[in-house]
Amino acid sequence: MPSDISRIFDPVPYDFNSRRDYQILVREVLGIYSTPPGIDDLVDLLIAAPDRERQRAAAICLQATGEECVEPLYERAEGGDLREQALCLRVLTGVPDPDLGEKVEFLRTVLTCADDDPAMKAAGARLSSLGVRAVIPLLHLQRLDAAASPDLRMKVNRLLVQIGEVVTAPAIQLFRYDDQVYFESVLPVLRSLAPGSVEVLEEAKETGGAAIRRDASRALDAVQGKGARARVPSGETMVSVVELDAIPSPEYGTFCPEHYDDLYDLVR
Repeated sequence: MPSDISRIFDPVPYDFNSRRDYQILVREVLGIYSTPPGIDDLVDLLIAAPDRERQRAAAICLQATGEECVEPLYERAEGGDLREQALCLRVLTGVPDPDLGEKVEFLRTVLTCADDDPAMKAAGARLSSLGVRAVIPLLHLQRLDAAASPDLRMKVNRLLVQIGEVVTAPAIQLFRYDDQVYFESVLPVLRSLAPGSVEVLEEAKETGGAAIRRDASRALDAVQGKGARARVPSGETMVSVVELDAIPSPEYGTFCPEHYDDLYDLVR
């Protein structure tokens, strides 16, 4: 780890409960590491941080670099283990990815076209190239389209569960949108990924922003069977507080369940 990073982060001369100290930290770090390859050092720190405070500091500094950190984080996620992938994706949910809209639209097209549509047949190479980069766009697709299409929600959730535990941390970070429909849509995924999701929910309950803490607490109760809400059997649709029947649903093509595994093989 470079000496400049060591000087700033070890020991940490900041009060991590102080917004002002965080602002000073970010300004000092960005004065040294605002562009690649310096950002790679911040990613190294994120992965190797000896405690949660330094890890959080590295995450905030990375997010402050904006789009510059997107590629370094994705590259580390693509070559990393489950822990490294989760850390990188968690940070990436707070960064404006310039290609996010294109990725979301691509996944929407694939998941809503008929099985015999040429677009479906041509999607393999692109899905394969997305790899771990598909996780955050899938979550945003769920957030944007879940209310309008329970059918699409089911398809996205099936893919998220098959991708596995790496989706848990970024899924919880999107609780910051304070969106009840998204919360109910992604809850079955968090249940399916238990017990691995429990530890991540417990951490978010303590360290996230207000909306994240509240919904992480609600999700934790539901995953552990403590909430009043009944478990929704697999394959059934959760009813949102928003009346789904009152929302115009676009006409989606058929999508046979056996294609879920084909899609996952491509995404993986």
